[in-house]
Amino acid sequence: MKKKTRSKKAPPPVARKPAPRKKPAPPPTARKKAAPVAAKKPLVGEKKRPGGDDGVVGQGQGSGWSGNIGRRGAAVLDWIEGLGPPVGYEPGFDIGVNDLAQTSDNHEAGLWGIEAMRAAQALLVWGLDRGARERWRTALDALLNKHLARELDNAGLGGGECLTPDSHTHQHLWGVMAARAAAVISGDKQALERTGELVLRWARMLRAVSTPYPGLFVGSAGFRSPHTPVFFAASAWLRQLAGLPGPMPEFAKNPDRNWSDPFSLHVRILRWLQGRGRDSFIHSLAGEDAVQPGGCKMKYEMVVYRSERRGHLVVIPPVKNSPRPVKQVCDWALVPHDAKSLRQLTQGSRFGFDWQTPPPDPPPGAQIIRFGPDK
Repeated sequence: MKKKTRSKKAPPPVARKPAPRKKPAPPPTARKKAAPVAAKKPLVGEKKRPGGDDGVVGQGQGSGWSGNIGRRGAAVLDWIEGLGPPVGYEPGFDIGVNDLAQTSDNHEAGLWGIEAMRAAQALLVWGLDRGARERWRTALDALLNKHLARELDNAGLGGGECLTPDSHTHQHLWGVMAARAAAVISGDKQALERTGELVLRWARMLRAVSTPYPGLFVGSAGFRSPHTPVFFAASAWLRQLAGLPGPMPEFAKNPDRNWSDPFSLHVRILRWLQGRGRDSFIHSLAGEDAVQPGGCKMKYEMVVYRSERRGHLVVIPPVKNSPRPVKQVCDWALVPHDAKSLRQLTQGSRFGFDWQTPPPDPPPGAQIIRFGPDK
């Protein structure tokens, strides 16, 4: 007998969503509205209406304080080089008048130098118009009696941040080069003399911890250095000062990006000063023997044992009598002199941190170069 089979029920029909209704086509005469164009966001501190030095409302510091300072400095240099609009006075960036919160030694250096550079250019362009002369007097006073006094007479180079690696050294050098540019633009005799001494001290210090010419790649111990210290910004500046090509391979590979990046503001100002015979003093520092390694005044003691052939050893002794604990310090660095690039130098160097390990012996017959508060 055949088995009875149950007939399978057909599945219920799937409900379909109604097709979306098409929008009616516009009449032939109707034109499609253009999307609104977003207004170009101005750089921090940039005047909305250039043409005077009357100022705008100050900006808060926030978490991007360093970037804001660098972008403002780049905008000022754009103005000087004829590549951008004028940049007016900005109270939020004037540490010569206000004691700004959230600033450290590197921030202060950049703020003092960049405002002096801007005020010098404003005086050149606008003269007596809208308080430009008074702004320059204020900026010059801060430059001479705060920035240069700290670097040359009181704490020493970098304030309390002796030889900080990336990304702090470039901010100190922003201040150094912007201060020099302000002196050259204004022609102020005292500013020219003092900024010249500042540039020379930085050059001699970095020369003491660099590979021999024509390398001039910087490797050193330093403060604010919890990890392996890299000195790209310092190396680029020292090589540009000496007139070496590049000044680093990265600039040649992507010049538009590296020259326009605010990170390289110090090298860009230096290049501007070197152009068209603007600064004979800067020109005198180019070449192999123009700058010799040398010690200078620093807040903390540092000793360099330098052998041109074998390498150099940088030692920072333990900091005593400090009001607060000193941490994140690369307290010694043994740097070879046969490196052909900054990467090779960093990879071939040895480091010690926070005085956890004793430094190795210095190279035989090394020259001793001392830095410290008594220099």
